[in-house]
Amino acid sequence: MAYRTLNPFTEQTIRTFAEHSDADVETALATAHALFQSPWSREERGRRLAVLGRLADVLSANRDLLARTMAEEMGKPLAQGQMEADLCAGIARYYADHAETILAPEPVASDVGEGWVEFHPVGVLVAVEPWNFPIYQLVRVVAPAIAVGNPVLYKHASIVPQCAALFEDLVRQAGAPEGAVTNLYISAAKVAELIGDDRVQGVALTGSEGAGSKVAARAGEMLKKATMELGGSDVFVVLDDADLAAAVQGGIFGRLGNAGQICTGAKRFIVQRGIAEAFTEAFVGAMAGAPMGDPLDPQTLLGPLASREGLEGLAAQVEEAVRHGAKVLTGGKRPDRPGFFYEPTVLTDVSPSNPAFYQEFFGPVAQLFVVEDDDEVVALANNSIRPRRHNLCAEHRPRPRARLADRDRDGVHQHTDNFAPRIALRRHQALRLRARTRHGRDHGVREPQAGRSGQRLKRRAGARLPALNLDPKTRISDMTNKISPPAAATDATTEQAVQEWHRIVTQRDWDALPALVVDDVTYHNPAQFAPYRGKEALVGVLRLVFSIFEDFQYLRRFDGPEGTALEFTARVGADTLFGIDLVRFDSAGKMVDLIVMLRPVDVVAKLGAEAARRIAEASDAGTA
Repeated sequence: MAYRTLNPFTEQTIRTFAEHSDADVETALATAHALFQSPWSREERGRRLAVLGRLADVLSANRDLLARTMAEEMGKPLAQGQMEADLCAGIARYYADHAETILAPEPVASDVGEGWVEFHPVGVLVAVEPWNFPIYQLVRVVAPAIAVGNPVLYKHASIVPQCAALFEDLVRQAGAPEGAVTNLYISAAKVAELIGDDRVQGVALTGSEGAGSKVAARAGEMLKKATMELGGSDVFVVLDDADLAAAVQGGIFGRLGNAGQICTGAKRFIVQRGIAEAFTEAFVGAMAGAPMGDPLDPQTLLGPLASREGLEGLAAQVEEAVRHGAKVLTGGKRPDRPGFFYEPTVLTDVSPSNPAFYQEFFGPVAQLFVVEDDDEVVALANNSIRPRRHNLCAEHRPRPRARLADRDRDGVHQHTDNFAPRIALRRHQALRLRARTRHGRDHGVREPQAGRSGQRLKRRAGARLPALNLDPKTRISDMTNKISPPAAATDATTEQAVQEWHRIVTQRDWDALPALVVDDVTYHNPAQFAPYRGKEALVGVLRLVFSIFEDFQYLRRFDGPEGTALEFTARVGADTLFGIDLVRFDSAGKMVDLIVMLRPVDVVAKLGAEAARRIAEASDAGTA
């Protein structure tokens, strides 16, 4: 097995790494086992949790280095790498803050006396982790293991050796002792040997079914505890009453994030017939227009696949699907350019007799299915050999929850409506996650809380908006595919910022956008759990969003002591849905927020009329 950094954008080998020798592995295992027997693992958790707190700080401080290393080794776009680094810091912080509560003794009812369950470390763990989220896949195992006191030896994927070494170094910078976390460049055969060693008490693997079956078999043979996180075949359901614009945007990010190389990414798009034509047109157009390029370019949404093997395997899957009757609506081939790129692809007419029907496409390939009613949605979603996370897009909240999620066999369900995402975590999933607390709880226990983030964002955004005290005149252009300028401002600084924003979006001059925004500018969208943060992320988002907007019109402008906000709409598809969006500038003329609140066109009209009425009443009363 060759450990090397091969840049998937340039196709050039950057650096190679030698495998660790048998002596190196034995030294690492002996050091980890000795640490387990030391006060580090046996004492109170305070010292270990302090390391996790510092690790959160170290990860945040090195977010750009981490993102660049991921971009160079496996092609993750820079903004997405920064988001991964932020997520990892949050996971470390979560366990630093909450591990004492999570691992507190639990009372057990008993007829013979007082009883309780305690949680203690068990020994050295082995982790085998994949390349698609090089830092996240490590921290989600390592952070709870440090909290509990279990040392970890990890074998990372051979194409991300620099990420593997960098993470170990950052953990040591945070104050973890030698042996707490150790990176090993080793073969699959050496992993099997480690699992068989009496000093190793458990193994965790994230990867393919093939690798998982071998590691699980070996763990079973040696009676070792094991957790396997393997492939997925997630569905993205669009019901006929869904918000089309939200569904399209969520589908694009769900399929093209990390170049489609996400085990929980949206892969099978199940759309009801009443909305199928409009969704297909908008979704296929957005997929075809997704910006593809250098992952180190902040404006890139879609980077290359991580490896030549992954690219060739994906291309072969699509070709086989087409031979068995699938139809390509867009993409379906490798673009004529260097790098391990594959065009964003949408397949339809994939029947159960087609091998693709049951396969996982680990790349920017979506399968599109049209169904008649809710019953067909459930039947098709359940017709899979893999576990699933389900994204359900519907206007009416109780409908997906009652009609779909509760009738599904398993999986994690995400419901998207006009206000905020909601998560329904099946009970057996919650029990599975909880069981892991004995030997390091999986970070996924946080998922039930994630559904509240949409409401938190709304409260935060609302609290920061300036006072609505400007002229209530509505400026709506009737010119299709053109951008009408906003109303003029009286403040010169703000006016200059507003006009520069207008020029940028009119001319699509995204290179000029970073100079207009603050460093921690945020993009909020109710279809997401958390905002995108930072200049690079905002540029990438706007390039995608404006690629699917067919019209862009200013509605109102609000000035206040904290700055200026512009409200605008954008049309997606012919006479379908509008969005009410808000871009906000501070008093220094810098853009600080872009907030997207998607609504149907009739709601836009009602909201506009109501806003104008209230402002007019306030003006008449002298309170504006």
